[in-house]
Amino acid sequence: FRSEYNLDGLLAKDIELKPTITSTMAPEAEVDGLIISVWSDLLNKKLVSEKNIDRMMFLDTDLTLTILEHKFSKNCENQNLLDDEILKQAINRNQECYGELITNKRRIVVFPVNDRIRHHWFLIVANLTKRKIIIYDSLAREQKNYKIFIDRINLFLENVDEYQETSFYRTCKTIEIDKKFPTQPNAVDCGVYLMFGMKAVVDAECNDWPKEIDSSIIRLRNEYLKQISEKKIQ
Repeated sequence: FRSEYNLDGLLAKDIELKPTITSTMAPEAEVDGLIISVWSDLLNKKLVSEKNIDRMMFLDTDLTLTILEHKFSKNCENQNLLDDEILKQAINRNQECYGELITNKRRIVVFPVNDRIRHHWFLIVANLTKRKIIIYDSLAREQKNYKIFIDRINLFLENVDEYQETSFYRTCKTIEIDKKFPTQPNAVDCGVYLMFGMKAVVDAECNDWPKEIDSSIIRLRNEYLKQISEKKIQ
């Protein structure tokens, strides 16, 4: 990872961020995708500062959304998704993120996912060493409900491998839903639960989840707002 990495992506988002940040982090507000994108940037910065960026990387929400939801052109059905023009555009918008993914192999790739049908955020973590996907969802469902997301992520990983002519980004065969991940009690806090899970993944605290974080949700919103404003995650 380049030593001069300075959150160019985050700085480019600042103009949009200012009117969004306080409103979507207010109590009972739905967290905006821009906030999640900035949170991903900051977590990558934290990994860089701790010299752990070779271990893990968070993908940008824009690139993740394109991978998961875009209806790829017919000529990509049996070929490489990276040939698709819409995905190419998303990659170009997130070139730094994508470039680091393919040039510096990550053992863990983290996808912040927005299920736009359910209007719901959840987290998919692909552990490439163990060839395992773990799902952290505050409104967890049966595994079959995640099939379309898992298939798309595996296809993307396969295509990255084809691009690099390696077998590093192999498909993940084992799927696990973490049933101990805290459950949200309402329909609006999924974004905060997602941010909580993303930070826990970085801090390696996924084996000791609290039973609930609802009593701390306002405090977490305020803490995350402060950290985003200061552009530094503690």
